[in-house]
Amino acid sequence: MTHPDQFLIDSVRHRYLNQENKFVTDGPPLDAPYLPKEYLDKMYALSDKYRPIRWLPLDIPRIELGDIDEFKSIWNQQCHDVVRVKPDAAEPWDKEKHPLGKASSWNKSQFNGLHLYHHPEIPIETNTFMAKMYTGKVPLFERLVEQAFEYFPIHTVTAVFIWESRVAIPPHRDRGAYWKCPTDWRVMLHDENDEPTLYVSDIEHGDINYIDLPKDTNSFCWSNGTQIHGSVYKGKRKFLLVVSGYQHSGKTDELLSRSIEKYRDQLNYKLDI
Repeated sequence: MTHPDQFLIDSVRHRYLNQENKFVTDGPPLDAPYLPKEYLDKMYALSDKYRPIRWLPLDIPRIELGDIDEFKSIWNQQCHDVVRVKPDAAEPWDKEKHPLGKASSWNKSQFNGLHLYHHPEIPIETNTFMAKMYTGKVPLFERLVEQAFEYFPIHTVTAVFIWESRVAIPPHRDRGAYWKCPTDWRVMLHDENDEPTLYVSDIEHGDINYIDLPKDTNSFCWSNGTQIHGSVYKGKRKFLLVVSGYQHSGKTDELLSRSIEKYRDQLNYKLDI
Protein backbone atom coordinates (compact mmCIF):
# COMPACT_ATOMS: atom_id res chain seq x y z
CA MET A 1 0.00 0.00 0.00
CA THR A 2 1.28 3.44 -0.90
CA HIS A 3 1.87 5.72 2.06
CA PRO A 4 -0.26 8.91 1.81
CA ASP A 5 2.90 11.04 2.07
CA GLN A 6 5.03 8.88 -0.27
CA PHE A 7 5.71 11.56 -2.87
CA LEU A 8 6.55 14.14 -0.21
CA ILE A 9 8.75 11.66 1.67
CA ASP A 10 10.75 10.92 -1.49
CA SER A 11 11.22 14.61 -2.23
CA VAL A 12 12.35 15.33 1.34
CA ARG A 13 14.79 12.41 1.30
CA HIS A 14 16.52 13.75 -1.79
CA ARG A 15 16.86 17.17 -0.20
CA TYR A 16 19.66 15.67 1.91
CA LEU A 17 21.89 14.57 -0.98
CA ASN A 18 25.28 16.31 -1.07
CA GLN A 19 27.38 17.28 -4.09
CA GLU A 20 28.74 13.72 -4.30
CA ASN A 21 25.13 12.44 -4.53
CA LYS A 22 25.44 10.81 -1.11
CA PHE A 23 22.98 11.23 1.74
CA VAL A 24 24.14 13.34 4.69
CA THR A 25 23.35 11.27 7.78
CA ASP A 26 26.14 11.82 10.30
CA GLY A 27 27.48 14.61 12.48
CA PRO A 28 27.19 16.60 15.73
CA PRO A 29 24.58 19.29 16.40
CA LEU A 30 24.95 22.10 13.89
CA ASP A 31 24.87 24.74 16.63
CA ALA A 32 26.94 22.78 19.17
CA PRO A 33 29.69 24.39 21.20
CA TYR A 34 33.17 22.85 21.07
CA LEU A 35 32.94 19.10 21.60
CA PRO A 36 36.06 17.09 22.61
CA LYS A 37 37.54 14.69 20.06
CA GLU A 38 37.12 11.81 22.52
CA TYR A 39 33.37 12.42 22.65
CA LEU A 40 33.07 12.80 18.87
CA ASP A 41 34.99 9.56 18.34
CA LYS A 42 32.63 7.71 20.69
CA MET A 43 29.56 9.10 18.92
CA TYR A 44 30.89 8.17 15.49
CA ALA A 45 31.48 4.64 16.80
CA LEU A 46 27.89 4.48 18.11
CA SER A 47 26.70 5.77 14.74
CA ASP A 48 28.29 2.84 12.95
CA LYS A 49 27.14 0.30 15.54
CA TYR A 50 23.48 1.33 15.61
CA ARG A 51 22.90 2.55 12.04
CA PRO A 52 20.36 -0.22 11.23
CA ILE A 53 17.85 1.12 13.79
CA ARG A 54 14.80 2.76 12.23
CA TRP A 55 13.01 3.32 15.54
CA LEU A 56 13.27 1.51 18.83
CA PRO A 57 11.13 1.10 21.99
CA LEU A 58 13.22 1.89 25.05
CA ASP A 59 13.66 -0.36 28.06
CA ILE A 60 12.34 2.35 30.37
CA PRO A 61 9.38 2.02 32.78
CA ARG A 62 6.16 3.50 31.45
CA ILE A 63 5.94 7.24 32.13
CA GLU A 64 2.36 7.93 33.11
CA LEU A 65 0.34 11.13 33.18
CA GLY A 66 -1.87 9.90 36.00
CA ASP A 67 -5.32 11.50 35.90
CA ILE A 68 -5.83 12.28 32.21
CA ASP A 69 -8.74 14.64 32.92
CA GLU A 70 -6.57 16.64 35.33
CA PHE A 71 -3.81 16.79 32.73
CA LYS A 72 -6.17 17.93 29.96
CA SER A 73 -7.62 20.62 32.21
CA ILE A 74 -4.17 22.06 33.00
CA TRP A 75 -3.04 21.62 29.40
CA ASN A 76 -6.06 23.38 27.90
CA GLN A 77 -5.49 26.33 30.24
CA GLN A 78 -1.73 26.70 29.71
CA CYS A 79 -0.74 25.39 26.27
CA HIS A 80 -0.12 27.78 23.39
CA ASP A 81 -0.16 27.80 19.60
CA VAL A 82 3.31 26.81 18.39
CA VAL A 83 4.45 28.87 15.40
CA ARG A 84 7.85 29.16 13.80
CA VAL A 85 10.21 31.99 14.77
CA LYS A 86 13.35 30.85 12.87
CA PRO A 87 14.18 28.89 9.70
CA ASP A 88 15.67 25.43 10.18
CA ALA A 89 16.72 22.30 8.24
CA ALA A 90 13.10 21.28 7.67
CA GLU A 91 11.94 24.69 6.43
CA PRO A 92 14.94 26.86 5.46
CA TRP A 93 12.90 29.88 4.31
CA ASP A 94 12.39 33.23 6.00
CA LYS A 95 8.83 34.18 6.85
CA GLU A 96 8.44 36.43 3.81
CA LYS A 97 9.98 33.88 1.40
CA HIS A 98 8.23 30.71 2.58
CA PRO A 99 6.57 28.98 -0.43
CA LEU A 100 3.35 28.41 1.54
CA GLY A 101 2.95 32.10 2.34
CA LYS A 102 0.29 32.74 4.96
CA ALA A 103 -0.31 28.99 5.29
CA SER A 104 3.30 28.37 6.43
CA SER A 105 4.37 27.33 9.93
CA TRP A 106 5.35 30.98 10.54
CA ASN A 107 1.66 31.88 10.48
CA LYS A 108 -0.33 28.69 10.96
CA SER A 109 0.18 26.55 14.05
CA GLN A 110 0.61 22.80 13.58
CA PHE A 111 0.96 22.08 17.31
CA ASN A 112 -0.17 23.10 20.74
CA GLY A 113 2.84 23.14 23.03
CA LEU A 114 4.17 23.79 26.51
CA HIS A 115 7.68 23.66 28.00
CA LEU A 116 8.10 21.83 31.29
CA TYR A 117 11.84 22.59 31.55
CA HIS A 118 14.34 24.77 29.75
CA HIS A 119 18.04 24.99 30.58
CA PRO A 120 18.56 28.17 32.64
CA GLU A 121 21.65 29.23 30.67
CA ILE A 122 19.98 28.91 27.24
CA PRO A 123 17.47 31.67 26.44
CA ILE A 124 14.13 30.13 25.54
CA GLU A 125 13.89 32.65 22.70
CA THR A 126 16.63 30.76 20.81
CA ASN A 127 14.19 27.96 19.90
CA THR A 128 13.16 27.43 16.27
CA PHE A 129 9.52 27.51 17.37
CA MET A 130 7.83 29.81 19.85
CA ALA A 131 8.18 28.35 23.34
CA LYS A 132 6.37 29.01 26.61
CA MET A 133 7.07 27.67 30.12
CA TYR A 134 4.18 26.46 32.26
CA THR A 135 3.27 28.57 35.27
CA GLY A 136 2.44 27.81 38.88
CA LYS A 137 3.23 24.65 40.82
CA VAL A 138 2.14 21.59 38.86
CA PRO A 139 3.31 18.33 40.52
CA LEU A 140 2.31 16.36 37.42
CA PHE A 141 4.77 18.36 35.29
CA GLU A 142 7.47 18.25 37.95
CA ARG A 143 7.24 14.46 38.01
CA LEU A 144 7.57 14.23 34.22
CA VAL A 145 10.72 16.37 34.31
CA GLU A 146 12.23 14.23 37.07
CA GLN A 147 11.61 11.07 35.03
CA ALA A 148 13.06 12.64 31.90
CA PHE A 149 16.28 13.43 33.77
CA GLU A 150 16.37 9.98 35.35
CA TYR A 151 15.67 7.71 32.42
CA PHE A 152 17.06 9.26 29.23
CA PRO A 153 20.75 9.01 28.21
CA ILE A 154 21.43 12.72 28.11
CA HIS A 155 24.45 14.43 29.64
CA THR A 156 22.96 17.94 29.58
CA VAL A 157 19.20 18.31 29.17
CA THR A 158 18.34 21.50 27.30
CA ALA A 159 14.53 21.18 27.14
CA VAL A 160 11.59 19.01 28.12
CA PHE A 161 8.30 19.89 26.48
CA ILE A 162 4.97 18.48 25.29
CA TRP A 163 3.53 18.89 21.82
CA GLU A 164 0.03 18.00 20.63
CA SER A 165 -0.27 17.89 16.85
CA ARG A 166 -3.40 19.49 15.39
CA VAL A 167 -2.84 18.59 11.73
CA ALA A 168 -0.84 16.07 9.70
CA ILE A 169 2.88 16.78 10.14
CA PRO A 170 4.88 16.59 6.88
CA PRO A 171 8.02 14.41 6.85
CA HIS A 172 11.12 16.29 8.00
CA ARG A 173 14.30 16.23 10.07
CA ASP A 174 14.71 18.44 13.13
CA ARG A 175 17.32 21.03 13.85
CA GLY A 176 19.95 19.26 15.93
CA ALA A 177 22.32 16.31 15.80
CA TYR A 178 22.57 14.07 12.74
CA TRP A 179 24.28 11.01 14.16
CA LYS A 180 23.38 7.68 12.56
CA CYS A 181 22.54 6.23 15.97
CA PRO A 182 19.32 7.33 17.74
CA THR A 183 19.34 10.98 18.79
CA ASP A 184 15.67 11.83 19.30
CA TRP A 185 13.97 10.75 22.55
CA ARG A 186 10.19 10.70 22.92
CA VAL A 187 7.40 9.49 25.21
CA MET A 188 3.86 8.86 23.95
CA LEU A 189 2.12 10.21 27.04
CA HIS A 190 -1.42 9.70 25.77
CA ASP A 191 -2.80 8.60 22.39
CA GLU A 192 -6.49 8.35 21.56
CA ASN A 193 -5.89 6.95 18.06
CA ASP A 194 -6.82 3.35 17.33
CA GLU A 195 -3.63 2.75 15.34
CA PRO A 196 -0.17 4.36 15.11
CA THR A 197 0.04 7.73 13.38
CA LEU A 198 3.72 8.65 13.85
CA TYR A 199 6.19 7.25 11.30
CA VAL A 200 9.83 7.34 10.28
CA SER A 201 11.31 6.85 6.81
CA ASP A 202 14.93 5.90 6.21
CA ILE A 203 16.72 8.60 4.22
CA GLU A 204 19.02 6.21 2.37
CA HIS A 205 16.74 3.19 1.92
CA GLY A 206 13.28 4.76 1.73
CA ASP A 207 11.42 2.22 3.91
CA ILE A 208 8.58 3.64 6.01
CA ASN A 209 7.82 2.30 9.50
CA TYR A 210 5.07 3.37 11.87
CA ILE A 211 6.00 3.60 15.54
CA ASP A 212 3.90 0.83 17.06
CA LEU A 213 4.82 0.55 20.72
CA PRO A 214 4.61 -2.54 22.95
CA LYS A 215 2.41 -2.35 26.05
CA ASP A 216 5.16 -2.17 28.68
CA THR A 217 6.86 1.05 27.53
CA ASN A 218 5.79 4.33 25.97
CA SER A 219 9.33 5.66 25.42
CA PHE A 220 11.08 5.36 22.07
CA CYS A 221 13.76 6.86 19.85
CA TRP A 222 14.98 7.29 16.29
CA SER A 223 17.96 8.84 14.51
CA ASN A 224 17.58 12.40 13.28
CA GLY A 225 20.45 11.59 10.91
CA THR A 226 19.11 8.52 9.13
CA GLN A 227 15.36 9.01 9.50
CA ILE A 228 12.87 11.66 8.51
CA HIS A 229 9.68 11.64 10.55
CA GLY A 230 6.12 12.84 10.30
CA SER A 231 2.59 11.90 11.32
CA VAL A 232 -0.87 11.49 9.88
CA TYR A 233 -3.81 13.14 11.61
CA LYS A 234 -7.19 11.50 12.17
CA GLY A 235 -8.86 14.07 14.38
CA LYS A 236 -7.92 12.39 17.67
CA ARG A 237 -5.64 13.70 20.39
CA LYS A 238 -2.14 12.53 21.24
CA PHE A 239 0.48 14.09 23.49
CA LEU A 240 4.22 13.60 22.94
CA LEU A 241 6.87 14.36 25.55
CA VAL A 242 10.12 15.50 23.91
CA VAL A 243 13.45 15.34 25.77
CA SER A 244 16.29 17.30 24.15
CA GLY A 245 19.95 17.81 24.99
CA TYR A 246 23.51 16.58 24.49
CA GLN A 247 23.43 12.83 24.80
CA HIS A 248 25.75 10.76 26.96
CA SER A 249 27.63 8.28 24.76
CA GLY A 250 28.09 5.58 27.42
CA LYS A 251 24.50 5.72 28.69
CA THR A 252 23.22 5.75 25.10
CA ASP A 253 25.16 2.59 24.30
CA GLU A 254 23.89 0.81 27.42
CA LEU A 255 20.24 1.79 26.89
CA LEU A 256 20.18 0.90 23.19
CA SER A 257 21.91 -2.42 23.81
CA ARG A 258 19.43 -3.60 26.43
CA SER A 259 16.45 -2.20 24.47
CA ILE A 260 17.47 -4.17 21.38
CA GLU A 261 17.81 -7.32 23.46
CA LYS A 262 14.34 -6.83 24.93
CA TYR A 263 12.39 -5.62 21.89
CA ARG A 264 14.16 -6.99 18.80
CA ASP A 265 11.40 -9.54 18.18
CA GLN A 266 8.59 -7.01 18.69
CA LEU A 267 9.60 -4.58 15.94
CA ASN A 268 7.67 -4.08 12.69
CA TYR A 269 10.89 -4.23 10.66
CA LYS A 270 13.91 -6.55 10.62
CA LEU A 271 16.73 -5.12 12.76
CA ASP A 272 20.03 -6.47 11.41
CA ILE A 273 22.35 -5.90 14.37
